[in-house]
Amino acid sequence: MRDFVKGRTADEKFKSISTTLKHFSRRLSKKVVGLIPAAPIIKFVVPGEGGAILNMICPVDGKITQGCVYIDSSDKLVSLGLRLRRGGRTEEDTYNMKTNVSLPFSFDTEVRLGDMITLWVEEPEVDGLRVNRVKSVWLGFLYEISLKGLGKVDFVLNQIEKMIEEDCDAGQT
Repeated sequence: MRDFVKGRTADEKFKSISTTLKHFSRRLSKKVVGLIPAAPIIKFVVPGEGGAILNMICPVDGKITQGCVYIDSSDKLVSLGLRLRRGGRTEEDTYNMKTNVSLPFSFDTEVRLGDMITLWVEEPEVDGLRVNRVKSVWLGFLYEISLKGLGKVDFVLNQIEKMIEEDCDAGQT
């Protein structure tokens, strides 16, 4: 029969026990992964004065990732303007968008508390006058909140296992 504790001196025996415990702890450990979903921002807008379709201020640090826009218009192309104001700086871009087609986009930009975002549609000019040909705009994008902007909940592993079992039981009925 093999001895569980090996070594002749107390230090050797302690080292043997420590090694065995590390070995067992790796085998018994359970990994828990928490997923933080991005918040979807969804808007349907009939453009108003100046073609504005979105004005928002960022309530927490985070990241705007991907989205999709659909512009219902009698024109084939429309310019979509984006303005991001942060602190004393303003960044502005204009994109030419096909209309009557859902266009996905990847924005992937960091935003901070207090940053202001404005989106607008630029109507084409005919004989020096703006013509309102954009009927409506559908807009959806994902806003990932940074870790410091999230609430924290502590769980013991057996609480998580119980919640998973309850979800599995609820799915079977």
